[in-house]
Parts: sequence; structure tokens; C-alpha cells
Amino acid sequence: MTEQLTKCILCKKISPLTMEHIIPDALEGKLIFNCLCKDCNSKLGEKVDSQLTNYGPIKVIRATHGITGKTGKIPQLLPTIMYDKTGRKFRLFQDEGKLVARSLPSPIVQSEEEGKITLQWSCDSSDKETIKKRLDKAEKKYGAKIINTDFVERTFDNLLLEGSITLDRKFPVLPFLKIAYEFLFLSFPDCENWLNTQEMRQALLTNDESLARKFVLLYGFGKAPYFCHFLSFSQGIPPKLSEKRSSTSLFCNVTLFGQISCLVFLRDPGRFLENLENHAYLQLMDPKLSTKLALPRSR
Repeated sequence: MTEQLTKCILCKKISPLTMEHIIPDALEGKLIFNCLCKDCNSKLGEKVDSQLTNYGPIKVIRATHGITGKTGKIPQLLPTIMYDKTGRKFRLFQDEGKLVARSLPSPIVQSEEEGKITLQWSCDSSDKETIKKRLDKAEKKYGAKIINTDFVERTFDNLLLEGSITLDRKFPVLPFLKIAYEFLFLSFPDCENWLNTQEMRQALLTNDESLARKFVLLYGFGKAPYFCHFLSFSQGIPPKLSEKRSSTSLFCNVTLFGQISCLVFLRDPGRFLENLENHAYLQLMDPKLSTKLALPRSR
């Protein structure tokens, strides 16, 4: 059981603390900690947590496994608006768990001859009652009287829709730093007595991604046996936090859904990697680590 905090771990102001999900609740995070004031909680949710929930691989996981967010909605991977091969516009939406395509009314100029313009609309059946309004708008637009209206009903068979989607694959370092930072205070409320947290706080307060990258260095994708979140601290070799809790080599392992993981160093990682045994251990996890950190390969 952790000690009761009296001030916000981010802005350091003494104020009423609010309930914070260390891993966002949109990702089914269950670890709750009263550690942030209302303003900091709101800012982190808007500027930091949102980077994680909008991260491409996370959106795919949530959509695949039906994980809803605060709105109760599952992320929609397909674009909302799509087109068929003739250029007709359709809107995609969920109806009782099924993906439905609804034709959106849009006029197509069929021909212009002998001073007459022939227009054709394609619309969904639910729009049949409003088609008169659309014809009135067309009359005003073209400045001519509509002399004839024909309604033809038909269905779309073997509908082929085309669209595109762009997923952001840029690794969201700030949310992982935020998770590790909050988990640090949950586990060790007195950590500021033996660990300098100023730069981590600054990165989160100013949304400074470049500064956050100083701490979040080793990340990747894998497949764990369990589809769950995992947080733990390690220190040196063997990877076990010692009684002294030295800040030199402390790092936090963050794994989400058993697939996306990274190491967040809670001190300058260069100090940790001065130990060749530590360096070799991390190289086993990622053979390209020396290249990423511009360090010589261990022998």
C-alpha cells in the first residue's frame, strides 16, 4: 500500500488530487492512482494519453478485440466516407455490430442539350422523403424550372467500395514516459528523495517529445503469452530492484496488450550502459541497441 500523496506529482502544487488511470482507461487500464491535480490530469489526457489511443497499432488492437473508449465506441479503422467505382458516395456506420454502407445523395449531371439539364441522384431509401427538398435546391442553383421528375428504385448488387486510411506508426514516447513516471510514484512515493525527476516532469509538462526520447529508448513489437498490460522495475543484472534503489540503473519495463513494449530509463541511460554486463543484457533484447545509442558493441 502506497503512502498518501499531498501534492500533484507533476506541477508539485498542493491541491485536491484526482483519480488517474496510469494506463488510459480507453486501453482497459485498471491501475488507478490519486496523484494529479485536476488541471494536470486534464492536460495529460488531452495531450499525452490521446497520442497513445490514436497510435495506429493500438487502434488496430482495440478494433480487433472490441475495446471501447470513454465514448463507448470501438475505433473505426475504415474511412467513414467511401466511393464505388462510378463515383457514388457512401457513408459507413455500425448497425447492431454490422458494418452498413449508406448511399449519400449527390447529384450527377447526365447530359446538357437543347437548353435542358438532366440530373440524376443516387440516394438511400431513407432519403426518399427528402428528395423534394433537394430538387428545390437544384432548381434555385440552376435557375430553371423542373419540368419532370422520375424516380427509379433499384438495389446495389456486389457493391465494391474504395477508400484509404492512414495509420500513425510514429512511436508515442511521451505516453510511455507518463506511464513509467506515474508507476514510479505509485511504487515508491519517496522516490524524489533518491531520484531526480525534474527532466521527466519537464518533458510531460511541456509535451517535449525530444526530451522524452532521452528516457524512452528501447521499444518494439512482440507477442507475449497473455493479452494484458505489464509494468515492472528492473535494475542492472540480474534484473531485480535492489534494497538501495539506486537511481543509476533503474528502468521501467512497460508492455501493453502483451504486444507493444519499451524500456523507460529513470535516469541518464548512459550511466546504466557504462556497465558492459548491462549493455550486453539489453543488446540481447535488441541487437540494434548499439547503433541506436551510438555505443560500441560489447564483447
